[in-house]
This record gives sequence, structure tokens and C-alpha cells, in this order.
Amino acid sequence: MFLDTISCQYSTTAPHHYSPPQHRARYPGARKKGAPSPRSLMTFLYYIALLVHALIERELRKAMADNGIEMLPLYPEERLCRAPCTDRILELFEELQRHEIHGPKGKMQTVHPTLNPLQKQVLRLLSVPAAAFSGT
Repeated sequence: MFLDTISCQYSTTAPHHYSPPQHRARYPGARKKGAPSPRSLMTFLYYIALLVHALIERELRKAMADNGIEMLPLYPEERLCRAPCTDRILELFEELQRHEIHGPKGKMQTVHPTLNPLQKQVLRLLSVPAAAFSGT
């Protein structure tokens, strides 16, 4: 009989309404209804990264035009660059390091990087204070 195959009790005294079991996945990582998928979250983060990338380029190129700077020596061997890209700008700062010297009583000294004139010029054009790197 049909009622036996769906495993429910049939009562003759009270009306019985069959409701099928709720099959919701409850496991670690299960998404709630309406939650964004991991793919859409990664796409959004990629969009934000591209946006920041484009803004850095635009701000530097705009500042160069405003200050009458036609080219910057950003390429290897200090060759001039007419339209700097974000990769070249970030490569300019990739070797900067800050060191903290710790002793038995805690931090004793912080050694900040020394910025070269080109790095200082790019930071000034991007309106980033050099103190963000030098600690002064």
C-alpha cells in the first residue's frame, strides 16, 4: 500500500497529513539560502583588485600631467616611462623592508627603509606621505 512505502503511521482516530522530510544539506560549508557563492565572491574581489590597480595608474598619470612631468624613469636601467603601469609602480617599492630589533625586554629599535628620490617623487605624486614608509 502507498502509505506503507512512505513510512508514516496511519491513524483512524485523527486525520493525518503527510509532509515529506526536509532535505537540506547541513554540513560544514553549506550556504544559506540567498548567500553568495564562492565563485561570485572571488569575482567581486578580483573586480576590487582591478579597480585599485586602475585607480593607482590614473592618479599617477593625472598627477604627472598636472605637474608637467612627461616621463618617469621606471623601467630597468632607469629608462623613461611615458605611461606608468601599476606593476612598475609597485616594483619600485617591492624591496623596501622595515626591521624591528627585539631584546630580552621587548622591542629595542625599529630600522625604517630609506627612500630614494624617485620613490619620494612617486609617493608625492600619489599624495601618499613618505612618513608611511619612513616612520617619521
